[in-house]
Amino acid sequence: MSFPKPLLNRISAAAVAALALFSQPALAEQAPDLSGVKLIIGIQSSGSSAAVAILEASGAFADTPYTLEWANFDGANAAVEALNAGAIDLDVGLNFSAPVLNQANATKPWTPEDRPFVIVGGAKQLNRAGIALIVHPDSGIETINDLIGKKVSFAKGTANHYFFALAADAAGIPLDKFELVLMPLSEARAAFVGRSVDALVTAISNSRPLVTSGDGKVIATSEGLFDSYSWFVARPEVLEDPLREAAVADVVVRLQKSLIWESENLDEVARIFTEAGRQKPEDAAINARESISAYVPIDAEVIAANQRQADVFLAAGVAKSQIDAAIGFDPRFNDVVLANPGPTGAIEATN
Repeated sequence: MSFPKPLLNRISAAAVAALALFSQPALAEQAPDLSGVKLIIGIQSSGSSAAVAILEASGAFADTPYTLEWANFDGANAAVEALNAGAIDLDVGLNFSAPVLNQANATKPWTPEDRPFVIVGGAKQLNRAGIALIVHPDSGIETINDLIGKKVSFAKGTANHYFFALAADAAGIPLDKFELVLMPLSEARAAFVGRSVDALVTAISNSRPLVTSGDGKVIATSEGLFDSYSWFVARPEVLEDPLREAAVADVVVRLQKSLIWESENLDEVARIFTEAGRQKPEDAAINARESISAYVPIDAEVIAANQRQADVFLAAGVAKSQIDAAIGFDPRFNDVVLANPGPTGAIEATN
């Protein structure tokens, strides 16, 4: 879908404001007064404070010209509920599948004029092996074909679900040939370690401790199947206020700066993963290298990634309706992203 000209005009205004605030000190006299602006940003903690700790360590959000408050959520569902209730203004790091499934399963179809939230930024994971399929080392299972008729566990309607659907399709195997055990990660992990299920689908970072402990081995990853993004989303009414819009643009720049800091300070990120994320040092070191991402402009490729998810989830019976995924995006900060590039490549993991 195309975006209306008035929106494109606002894109330029937001970009200029953000560049004046952060990227080009010489333009500081053009920066609006944001001292009266307050933003509440949701962030998924995944059971630890590592995400916020990394942002704090990066220094990217020191001395913001507006008031910023972080709200921790254990997962995407809670964050989306807070967005819908107006309890938070933005959410950073929303998982890849959450927006498209909220749109596809909405009680009323989304329209450009009536959307509960929109994707204003996408951080592309530079390590393409983002999700892993894990089995027991002594199981004799070597490929997805060996899992036919066996129990495979993951959380319903997640990027893990999406990956397994794509992997099964690539192997020419209908999903109903597997016994899918759909449950949250914490329960799925316990079921796998307890050998109640034969395979677990999870983020590669979550698979690392299972491999290290000898409980699992990786037989496939998402590399080559799809690019993974985490989303920066906003409530539309926040963007309707020029001052808050300018503050959000500045947040985009600072998020990109934090990702650059992560890529250049892997030892410190690993320390945070060890202390706040409660990971083993050897796992934390590898995960720090593999978690590098960078914000990219919202373009046809990014939108197509979500449309493909929508189509796959519809075929799998997870999505209730066919959608136009482009409705869930707002590219007004593309100029900000282009003017402030992030890390340009993944740093290869070492064992």
